[in-house]
Amino acid sequence: MITMTMTMCKGRPGWWAVGLLVLTILSTTTWARNICPASNARLTCQCSVKSKGLVLICDKGSMEDVKENMRIFKEYPSTVIQYLTLRQINMPRIPDYVFMGLDIRHLIVSNTNLAVLEEHSVTALATKLEILELSQNWIHDIPTKAIKHLGNTRLLTLNHNNITALAAGAFEGMHTLERLALYANSIARIDSNAFRGLEKLTYLNLGNNHLTRVPIASIAKLPNLVSLELQENRIQSISENDFAGLPNLDSLKLGHNQITVLGPTVFKNLPRMSALELEYNGIKKVDVTAFNGLEEKLEWLKMGHNHVNEIPTEALKGMHRLREFDFKANDISEIKEDAFDGFGRTLKFLYLQDNRISSLPMAIFGEMHSLEFISLANNSLRHLVRDVFQPIMENIQVIDVHGFIVNSENHLSCDCELLWYKQWLIKSMSTNHEKVREIVLKTMCWTTSPKHQYSVTKAPIEKGCRSTSRAASLSTFIELFYCPVALAMLNVHHNFNN
Repeated sequence: MITMTMTMCKGRPGWWAVGLLVLTILSTTTWARNICPASNARLTCQCSVKSKGLVLICDKGSMEDVKENMRIFKEYPSTVIQYLTLRQINMPRIPDYVFMGLDIRHLIVSNTNLAVLEEHSVTALATKLEILELSQNWIHDIPTKAIKHLGNTRLLTLNHNNITALAAGAFEGMHTLERLALYANSIARIDSNAFRGLEKLTYLNLGNNHLTRVPIASIAKLPNLVSLELQENRIQSISENDFAGLPNLDSLKLGHNQITVLGPTVFKNLPRMSALELEYNGIKKVDVTAFNGLEEKLEWLKMGHNHVNEIPTEALKGMHRLREFDFKANDISEIKEDAFDGFGRTLKFLYLQDNRISSLPMAIFGEMHSLEFISLANNSLRHLVRDVFQPIMENIQVIDVHGFIVNSENHLSCDCELLWYKQWLIKSMSTNHEKVREIVLKTMCWTTSPKHQYSVTKAPIEKGCRSTSRAASLSTFIELFYCPVALAMLNVHHNFNN
């Protein structure tokens, strides 16, 4: 490079300075500094070069193998290791100063027997490490003494370990932490000061643990928390006070718990929440004021797989921004004509599959002009009346009514009322909407005499509907034209005789 630069710049006054500047820039760029070591018998980790640094993957072996590989990279002091992955390695502990002299930005230790991080195991990475992932290991306690030195780390993951409690000041020193994941441990106790010092935390995952109530005393000290995951715990009830002190919370996951009632104003203290997940609980009752306070923000509501027996219209009437309404697999057998009054206008996605709905009121979708996707699969519907769906036909992309009960009389009939749906499916297939193609394969109808099953798109519906269509046309002509004219003539004759 130097020889080439000298040749290019020879005889050109002033170009020497430019050439030297180019050499300086090249020598200090990530591209120039980050080079995998030449073939080395001691190097057992896989090494590759990426735009932001090296990617090292160390599979199997022992902690001694890791140490030896780290010694090799210490011979290249300017190297940036963007990702270092240690997996399936026999390493019950990470010793002190093992990463001394290395610039590691993202450290992943997974699927090992790691149980202990020595106090100074990651001290050398204090100013550079951005992400620390310690999932699927044997860690029993938060390694507070080790991680307190990580003043530049934004994400800490401790999923799938054996942690049972979070002590006071468990994450002290990690003042830049923004995301904390503790999914799938055995956490049953959280000290009220466990998250002390985490003022920048926006995401907290405590899912799949042993919590029996919302740990509000500790999470209320996270003023910037935006997303809270408490799914797959043992929470039996929630109240208004359980969410006090979380003014910025946008997303709350409470699925797979044991909640049976949504009481009065339970979410009142969450005025910015747009996404709420409550599926797979045992919810039977929804108070009419349960969603008060969410009127201007709630967009995504998931309450599938519960025991609600009707659409909670009164509780949802004030929701002006709701886009997704998921009530699949509940105990709904009847839908009232005004079921979506007050919140149906903004809905784009409606999930009502796996209920016991046998009919749809004529005006049920009257004001739901924004609807794009509706699933009514696995219910007890037998007929699909076109006039019911007419108000949503302009924007609808998917109407899913597949998989109705086979071993009963309540399944789709291959009758004239289904003709419009057959034609709609065939037309919609041309849009290449993947979901529509799936529906076509799964949606069947049955004839009664003889009893036979057909794919809806191949059912011989038109043949039996020809005479019906002509009769319908005649009926329409009589109703719209003949009757008014005949009545007018009778009135004229009556007035003339008088």
